[in-house]
Amino acid sequence: MSRLKPMPAGEMSDEQRALREALLAVWKRAEGGPFDLWYRSPDLGRRSHALGEYCRFKTGLEWDVLETAILVTASHWSQGYEWATHEANALKAGLTQSAIDAIRANRPPMFATVEQSLAHDVAREILET
Repeated sequence: MSRLKPMPAGEMSDEQRALREALLAVWKRAEGGPFDLWYRSPDLGRRSHALGEYCRFKTGLEWDVLETAILVTASHWSQGYEWATHEANALKAGLTQSAIDAIRANRPPMFATVEQSLAHDVAREILET
């Protein structure tokens, strides 16, 4: 549940609508999560969108590695929205349900690849120390 009231597209300024269209072109959704905040400050929204787009699509990391790190981070910070969004992505990217369940429960997962295991360990190290 968002703490911000969603901003209907019909109530947005031209600048806010332009940001919404840019978000929809990349993310396929533009409601809830950080988006409701970004509409209230389109400059922040544009900058955050650019950072998010880079982190998701332009780092050179494989999709399964990226989703592993995202789930570790979502679990660490108890971020239900991120978890709900990325659990399905992680399955599509090739993580097993047992690895995902272990991340959620803060247990050592058994990963299908060394790269997934490294992503998990690096993300945990950064978050914990």
